Amino acid sequence: MNKLIVASTLALALFACENSGRKSGFELKGTFTNSNNETIYLEKLTGPQPVVVDSTTIDEKGNFEFKEYDPKIGFYRIKVTDANFAMLVLDSADKVTVTGDMKDLGNSYKVDGSPETVLFMAYNEISKHDRTRVDSLSRIFENLASMLGLDQLQAVNPELAAKRGDSLSKTLEGVYMEIVNQASERMAVKIRENLNMFSTIKIGRA
Repeated sequence: MNKLIVASTLALALFACENSGRKSGFELKGTFTNSNNETIYLEKLTGPQPVVVDSTTIDEKGNFEFKEYDPKIGFYRIKVTDANFAMLVLDSADKVTVTGDMKDLGNSYKVDGSPETVLFMAYNEISKHDRTRVDSLSRIFENLASMLGLDQLQAVNPELAAKRGDSLSKTLEGVYMEIVNQASERMAVKIRENLNMFSTIKIGRA
């Protein structure tokens, strides 16, 4: 009888330990403005298609909380639609708060409590900033080409149009290379500061 009690006690203790191991303490909640009781989804980005791992409904005050999923470290997103979502890098110990505007979640969301997501967003911001500068340079080239009448010149004297186009390209090439070099240095500094972070390792493998 005593042996049975001891065995039962040990089994219950083992069961409790196993269950407590699955309770990571992970939290994911937040507040979205311009919401209207929508259902939003937490998706894990693995393989060719995202996989829905949890969902919740935003309340009348814009608050929400995902309660059913304990993540392993990886890339996730809170999705409103396929074109409107917030990218996250989540780990099981995170206690994450997300805020943003439901109308433009991708460009408005902020994250607290997830160091990996903050770092991932910093990498994205460096890339976005420099894409914007390159796009501006492209528009400058197009405007200058238009002012010089290169399209019209191409129709009557292709050789001269090509020479003027090459000359214009070389004039702006130095600016372009400066943008690229500055971006590379900013990214390199951020990577060196965060060599052991999951986001850095994934970027290095990309």
